[in-house]
Amino acid sequence: MPYWMIVHVKRNFLFRQIVRTVKLVYRMVRLLWLFLMLPLREKLWVPEILVFLAAARFMILFLPFRFAGKFLGEKNGQLIPYCKGKTPSRLVEIGKMIEKVVKISPVGGVCLDKAVVARMMLGWRRYPMITYFGADSHCRQTKGHAWVQCGSDIITGETGKEKFTVVASFSFQPCKN
Repeated sequence: MPYWMIVHVKRNFLFRQIVRTVKLVYRMVRLLWLFLMLPLREKLWVPEILVFLAAARFMILFLPFRFAGKFLGEKNGQLIPYCKGKTPSRLVEIGKMIEKVVKISPVGGVCLDKAVVARMMLGWRRYPMITYFGADSHCRQTKGHAWVQCGSDIITGETGKEKFTVVASFSFQPCKN
């Protein structure tokens, strides 16, 4: 291989590395800017959502569903109304924040991840909820969807849930009225 080709290959490789580094720095600065522009209450939720997202990914990837199902709650349970003293004021805000953080997180996430994170966050706050798993077998491949409902509010997975038939549900009820 002639010398000028070797130099060209090295320059091309170096150029690609610089471009990758610049893109990475740009993305990190953009994420930092998005974080700084959040209100203080939402900034406090970001670390919690990231920790729960990592735990959800671990649970989904490495645990058999029979163990994960026990964590999600009672199978095919019924949803009870809100407990006394519990108000649904921040439920929709929590769902929107989960959507934002999952979108910008390095792990990413699908509806199942979001549903498990919502289950963890609402369970931590002692809200009764039900996690639904649906399937759509009308197309060539079977597609699945997961969403969480707390009272009459759908916290995560609201978009597109009408297309899916519920195949399993897990209820979590921390208190009795």
